[in-house]
Amino acid sequence: MKIAYISNSIIPSRYANSVQVMKMCQAFADNGHEVTLLARFGWSLGKDVYAQYSVRPCFDILKYWRPKVFPKWMRFLIYTSLLRYRVEHMKNKPDLLYGRDVSGLLALIDLGIPTIYEAHGSPRGKSTQVSEGELFQKPNFLRLVVITDSLRKEYLDLYPFLSPKDIVVAHDGADIPDSSKDANDSEDNCKSNQVGYVGQLYTRKGMGIIAELISRMPDIEFHIIGGMPEDIQKWQEKLKKYNNVRFYGFIWQAELPQYYERFNIVLAPYTYTDYSKWTSPLKVFEYMALKKTIIASNIPVLQEFLVNRENALLVSPDNMEQWVECIRTASKDAALRKKLGNNAYHDLVNTYSWKARARNVIEGI
Repeated sequence: MKIAYISNSIIPSRYANSVQVMKMCQAFADNGHEVTLLARFGWSLGKDVYAQYSVRPCFDILKYWRPKVFPKWMRFLIYTSLLRYRVEHMKNKPDLLYGRDVSGLLALIDLGIPTIYEAHGSPRGKSTQVSEGELFQKPNFLRLVVITDSLRKEYLDLYPFLSPKDIVVAHDGADIPDSSKDANDSEDNCKSNQVGYVGQLYTRKGMGIIAELISRMPDIEFHIIGGMPEDIQKWQEKLKKYNNVRFYGFIWQAELPQYYERFNIVLAPYTYTDYSKWTSPLKVFEYMALKKTIIASNIPVLQEFLVNRENALLVSPDNMEQWVECIRTASKDAALRKKLGNNAYHDLVNTYSWKARARNVIEGI
């Protein structure tokens, strides 16, 4: 099948949405499909875009311009016109349009191509809700893909005309590591008091919790990967009196494995926010793929694929004593770390690989 993936992501960029899009395009191709990604121009610094995301060049990328300098209505008109031109002039007409950009898909819907829309959160604003409702009622709209069961329930409430069979729940995923190297080699190569976090440094994603842990646990080394320069600077200033934390900044996907080897306990300390109602964080699945010992917030969306003391340790987000206790327990108990890491890895391989996800979202088409 020929698939055109319609994305509003900037390729390349530092945002997780661009990682998810590139990984899914590779996964569709791995399942035997001919894939073309349509994405916004990013600044690649002359580097191989595929290599930056640690994917193979097994799909084509067509870039389009989304201007910022014109009035909003004009920006939208230019964007949709350019996108439509790109699709209409593709060498091989796609059999399926797939994407996360509702405005782009809506601009193409009257081409009559079967369409699948993927949502990662409740619609932001009335205009997005109206656009989604219009898309869902088109005859060539096939299904909605969401990343959590809680989001599935939200969409059924928002759009009563949708049927449960119109929605597929597909959590995010990760690549299965190269079998030639044990994914848990780092367990033997680093000290048990090394704790890592990968992601943005926003308070809603738990950076405040991590900062409190840094101050309470001077004997634990914290490795913080990711974040925008201004956020890194802010947290470095707040934590400057502590010498048990290191900030690495943004790291491209291709370079991440060598950094993961520096720690064997990983954190996913999400707080209670609207964002955490729907999230299916990429980094947690990467943790699973590498057999890391996961300590995560005990919130409903993470409970959909993490089970306390089976493949992770789950902690109440606002219980700092419990966070400290779990880190202490994990750092001292090698058998527990091995059990949790192995179970998480097997869950990833059996259910949450990118290839399995790509197969699931278009099954039956």
